[in-house]
Amino acid sequence: MGASGAGALLGMAGAAVAGKRLRLAGFGTTLLLVDGVSGLLVAPIGSVGATWLAAGLLLLVGVLSGFMQVTVYTWIQRRVPAHMMGRAMSIFMFIFMGLAPLSAAGAGWLLTHITLAQLFLGGGAVLVGLSALAWLFTPIRRIEMDVPAQAASGAAA
Repeated sequence: MGASGAGALLGMAGAAVAGKRLRLAGFGTTLLLVDGVSGLLVAPIGSVGATWLAAGLLLLVGVLSGFMQVTVYTWIQRRVPAHMMGRAMSIFMFIFMGLAPLSAAGAGWLLTHITLAQLFLGGGAVLVGLSALAWLFTPIRRIEMDVPAQAASGAAA
Protein backbone atom coordinates (compact mmCIF):
# COMPACT_ATOMS: atom_id res chain seq x y z
CA MET A 1 0.00 0.00 0.00
CA GLY A 2 2.95 2.30 0.64
CA ALA A 3 4.13 1.83 -2.93
CA SER A 4 0.67 2.67 -4.23
CA GLY A 5 0.53 5.80 -2.08
CA ALA A 6 4.01 6.88 -3.19
CA GLY A 7 2.99 6.30 -6.79
CA ALA A 8 -0.16 8.35 -6.31
CA LEU A 9 1.90 11.26 -4.98
CA LEU A 10 4.24 10.99 -7.97
CA GLY A 11 1.27 10.90 -10.34
CA MET A 12 -0.33 13.93 -8.70
CA ALA A 13 2.94 15.84 -8.94
CA GLY A 14 3.28 14.85 -12.58
CA ALA A 15 -0.24 16.04 -13.31
CA ALA A 16 0.42 19.35 -11.56
CA VAL A 17 3.73 19.98 -13.32
CA ALA A 18 3.15 18.58 -16.80
CA GLY A 19 -0.46 17.35 -16.94
CA LYS A 20 -1.34 18.66 -20.39
CA ARG A 21 1.88 17.38 -21.95
CA LEU A 22 1.41 13.91 -20.43
CA ARG A 23 -1.92 13.26 -22.15
CA LEU A 24 -1.56 11.02 -25.18
CA ALA A 25 -4.81 12.13 -26.79
CA GLY A 26 -8.02 13.80 -25.66
CA PHE A 27 -9.12 13.64 -22.03
CA GLY A 28 -11.65 10.85 -22.54
CA THR A 29 -9.23 8.71 -24.52
CA THR A 30 -6.55 9.22 -21.86
CA LEU A 31 -9.02 8.25 -19.14
CA LEU A 32 -10.00 5.01 -20.87
CA LEU A 33 -6.41 4.17 -21.75
CA VAL A 34 -5.25 4.69 -18.15
CA ASP A 35 -8.12 2.51 -16.90
CA GLY A 36 -7.20 -0.27 -19.33
CA VAL A 37 -3.49 -0.13 -18.48
CA SER A 38 -4.34 -0.09 -14.76
CA GLY A 39 -6.38 -3.25 -15.25
CA LEU A 40 -3.43 -4.91 -16.96
CA LEU A 41 -1.17 -3.91 -14.06
CA VAL A 42 -3.62 -5.05 -11.36
CA ALA A 43 -4.36 -8.46 -12.89
CA PRO A 44 -1.06 -10.20 -12.01
CA ILE A 45 -0.66 -8.74 -8.48
CA GLY A 46 -2.19 -11.76 -6.74
CA SER A 47 0.09 -14.16 -8.60
CA VAL A 48 3.50 -12.57 -8.18
CA GLY A 49 5.82 -14.21 -5.68
CA ALA A 50 8.22 -11.34 -5.05
CA THR A 51 7.30 -8.41 -2.85
CA TRP A 52 9.39 -6.00 -4.93
CA LEU A 53 7.45 -6.96 -8.06
CA ALA A 54 4.06 -6.47 -6.40
CA ALA A 55 5.29 -3.13 -5.01
CA GLY A 56 6.46 -2.10 -8.48
CA LEU A 57 3.08 -2.92 -10.00
CA LEU A 58 1.30 -1.02 -7.23
CA LEU A 59 3.66 1.93 -7.67
CA LEU A 60 2.74 2.12 -11.36
CA VAL A 61 -0.99 1.80 -10.60
CA GLY A 62 -0.57 4.56 -8.01
CA VAL A 63 1.16 6.86 -10.51
CA LEU A 64 -1.68 6.38 -12.99
CA SER A 65 -4.41 6.85 -10.40
CA GLY A 66 -2.77 9.94 -8.89
CA PHE A 67 -2.38 11.50 -12.32
CA MET A 68 -6.01 10.79 -13.21
CA GLN A 69 -7.37 12.02 -9.87
CA VAL A 70 -5.90 15.46 -10.41
CA THR A 71 -6.93 15.46 -14.05
CA VAL A 72 -10.52 14.40 -13.31
CA TYR A 73 -10.86 16.92 -10.47
CA THR A 74 -9.63 19.63 -12.84
CA TRP A 75 -12.07 18.54 -15.55
CA ILE A 76 -15.02 18.54 -13.14
CA GLN A 77 -14.11 21.94 -11.71
CA ARG A 78 -13.95 23.42 -15.20
CA ARG A 79 -17.36 22.04 -16.15
CA VAL A 80 -19.46 22.61 -13.04
CA PRO A 81 -20.87 26.09 -12.41
CA ALA A 82 -19.45 27.72 -9.27
CA HIS A 83 -22.79 27.70 -7.42
CA MET A 84 -23.01 23.88 -7.85
CA MET A 85 -19.36 23.08 -7.05
CA GLY A 86 -19.92 22.01 -3.43
CA ARG A 87 -22.66 19.57 -4.39
CA ALA A 88 -20.71 18.14 -7.31
CA MET A 89 -17.51 17.70 -5.32
CA SER A 90 -19.35 16.07 -2.39
CA ILE A 91 -20.79 13.46 -4.76
CA PHE A 92 -17.36 12.92 -6.28
CA MET A 93 -15.76 12.54 -2.84
CA PHE A 94 -18.48 10.08 -1.80
CA ILE A 95 -17.67 8.00 -4.86
CA PHE A 96 -13.95 7.97 -4.02
CA MET A 97 -14.11 7.74 -0.23
CA GLY A 98 -17.54 6.43 0.70
CA LEU A 99 -17.65 3.46 -1.62
CA ALA A 100 -14.18 2.17 -0.66
CA PRO A 101 -15.39 0.45 2.55
CA LEU A 102 -18.27 -1.16 0.67
CA SER A 103 -15.89 -2.35 -2.01
CA ALA A 104 -13.51 -3.74 0.63
CA ALA A 105 -16.38 -5.60 2.30
CA GLY A 106 -17.47 -7.02 -1.05
CA ALA A 107 -13.92 -8.13 -1.86
CA GLY A 108 -13.62 -9.76 1.57
CA TRP A 109 -16.83 -11.69 1.03
CA LEU A 110 -15.71 -12.66 -2.48
CA LEU A 111 -12.43 -14.00 -1.05
CA THR A 112 -14.42 -16.62 0.88
CA HIS A 113 -15.28 -18.10 -2.53
CA ILE A 114 -12.23 -17.45 -4.74
CA THR A 115 -8.46 -17.15 -4.35
CA LEU A 116 -6.53 -13.90 -4.07
CA ALA A 117 -4.98 -14.47 -7.49
CA GLN A 118 -8.45 -14.92 -8.99
CA LEU A 119 -9.67 -11.73 -7.29
CA PHE A 120 -6.89 -9.60 -8.77
CA LEU A 121 -7.05 -11.29 -12.17
CA GLY A 122 -10.82 -10.86 -12.27
CA GLY A 123 -10.66 -7.24 -11.10
CA GLY A 124 -8.05 -6.41 -13.72
CA ALA A 125 -10.01 -8.19 -16.44
CA VAL A 126 -13.20 -6.36 -15.49
CA LEU A 127 -11.39 -3.01 -15.62
CA VAL A 128 -9.88 -3.78 -19.03
CA GLY A 129 -13.21 -5.09 -20.32
CA LEU A 130 -15.24 -2.13 -19.09
CA SER A 131 -12.68 0.29 -20.55
CA ALA A 132 -12.93 -1.45 -23.91
CA LEU A 133 -16.74 -1.44 -23.80
CA ALA A 134 -16.77 2.24 -22.85
CA TRP A 135 -14.42 2.98 -25.77
CA LEU A 136 -16.66 1.09 -28.21
CA PHE A 137 -20.16 1.98 -27.01
CA THR A 138 -20.06 5.33 -25.20
CA PRO A 139 -19.01 8.87 -26.13
CA ILE A 140 -16.42 8.96 -23.30
CA ARG A 141 -13.50 8.82 -25.74
CA ARG A 142 -14.65 12.11 -27.27
CA ILE A 143 -14.61 14.08 -23.99
CA GLU A 144 -12.13 16.94 -24.10
CA MET A 145 -10.51 18.81 -21.24
CA ASP A 146 -11.22 22.25 -22.65
CA VAL A 147 -14.64 23.66 -21.84
CA PRO A 148 -16.77 25.75 -24.19
CA ALA A 149 -17.08 29.37 -23.05
CA GLN A 150 -20.81 28.95 -22.24
CA ALA A 151 -20.24 26.01 -19.90
CA ALA A 152 -17.31 27.68 -18.14
CA SER A 153 -19.33 30.82 -17.40
CA GLY A 154 -22.34 28.88 -16.19
CA ALA A 155 -24.54 30.35 -18.95
CA ALA A 156 -25.46 26.90 -20.18
CA ALA A 157 -26.84 25.88 -16.78
